[in-house]
Amino acid sequence: MKIENIKELRSAMIEDEFISYLDIHITTRIEVLGEGFSLSGEPYYHFNLYDSTGSIRAYGQCTHWDQYSTEYGSIHSLSLQTINSQAGLTLLAFPQIGAPPTKRTSLNLLPIHQAPKVDDVERLIEMATWITIPSYKTFLLDIFCDPKFALDFICAPASRDCHHSAPGGLLSHSLEVATYVCANATFMGMAPLITQASTILSLIHDIGKVRLSQPDAHTLPTRDHEALIEYELSEPMNNLKRMDLDAYNIFWHLLRAYRSRKTYEAPIVGLIRAFDGCSAQNDALRKNSKRFNSRHRVRAGSRSIYMPPNALPNKSGGSLHRP
Repeated sequence: MKIENIKELRSAMIEDEFISYLDIHITTRIEVLGEGFSLSGEPYYHFNLYDSTGSIRAYGQCTHWDQYSTEYGSIHSLSLQTINSQAGLTLLAFPQIGAPPTKRTSLNLLPIHQAPKVDDVERLIEMATWITIPSYKTFLLDIFCDPKFALDFICAPASRDCHHSAPGGLLSHSLEVATYVCANATFMGMAPLITQASTILSLIHDIGKVRLSQPDAHTLPTRDHEALIEYELSEPMNNLKRMDLDAYNIFWHLLRAYRSRKTYEAPIVGLIRAFDGCSAQNDALRKNSKRFNSRHRVRAGSRSIYMPPNALPNKSGGSLHRP
């Protein structure tokens, strides 16, 4: 029995009375939660199977996994069997020998079960489906192919104490900027290559902050998160260059203009910086609206923001149009 995703598997286990007699095939990422022993003394793994629709617990005998990677986020085509235990219907996971290469992409296999803001992960996936240029779609999938990076990007704050400082704030902020840049580039009738390249750049403009949050950040060549964009994207950009030189040149042109702040070379980069600032300021003002001094300035981390009290943003924040 072929099942496409975790959501479908969970529904089948609840609704299908015959599932306990079936051999289930599915492709997911795995996370080892621990190890233990069965009543017969057989060592086993306690797995979390996950994809972008959710997660589910399973067990696997260690001897069946000796030749397979059990690192966090490893992708496996699995053969699942069910047994009835005291806890109810339990899944046993076996590597599916001879399975064809998976067609599931990195954005189909995000750790949504660990996301502080599930809606934002769904918006990220929706934005990826909007990217129609094949080389840019592959480029975006390459960026999120590392499961540890994907987890950090989904869970990280955008800053420590200035704006979007809660877990998941980095993704929320990035989506806000990318959504508005995409909407404006589309409204102005810009070429699809420029529109989609600027949308992707907007989405990952703070990617360096993920790298700076790692334990080995002290080994980086710089602490400037904007200078780390190219550093973090070196492999995906090399792949993009091999796939589509025109797409690569446009993205590289926008990235260079963004890093150098020479917005006259690529005016759309001015929009990225403008919406980046608007998103950050609105969030900072919403959190710090009661901390104005006599000159109508509010401290937001290390920054001082000017805004008259009667011009504070709407507390609800409004809704964003999706591309």
